[in-house]
Amino acid sequence: MKKPIAFIFIVILWSACPLAGQEASHDTEKSCQRFAQDFYDWYVKKVTSDFKASNPSAPWHAALKHDGNPFNPRLTRALIASDAEAKADGDPVLDFDPMLNSQDPADHYVVRSVTIKNNHCWATVYGFWSRPVPARANEPQVAAELEFKGGRWLFVNFHYPNNTKTTNAENENLLSILSYRYHPK
Repeated sequence: MKKPIAFIFIVILWSACPLAGQEASHDTEKSCQRFAQDFYDWYVKKVTSDFKASNPSAPWHAALKHDGNPFNPRLTRALIASDAEAKADGDPVLDFDPMLNSQDPADHYVVRSVTIKNNHCWATVYGFWSRPVPARANEPQVAAELEFKGGRWLFVNFHYPNNTKTTNAENENLLSILSYRYHPK
């Protein structure tokens, strides 16, 4: 009598395991989407206020300090190094906002979807303008790549889906741009 009950118990536990994994994956996606959306909500407010300032600075400078720096160490080092190069050369490495993939930011950004690939979260971000919009407004502006490390989400890279259609592959993502630095040596 004990063997059939044990067998039924094992079958029930085994069949519940995939559901627990799916639930954890769904929670991971929701957590990533919430983190990315919160960042973009804060960041767009920062961008807007910096544009109105008399001495604007690149908003990503403030992002390095926001909430304990939401970027992983590699991305942080690459951004700081590109900034140092720009100051030394007098020529900006980044002539656009790398988090928004724009020189003319939208009024609002929405993280429409997230997917988990290779333990990284990819958040697809769309811009919404209240004035006449660029032709590519119906396409994602950027795909933010994140990883969960040390109990929190960190941005690993920013991918530019529209850039691969019109330019070289080295312009597809922020790390490639920063490593090429527009000033190959």
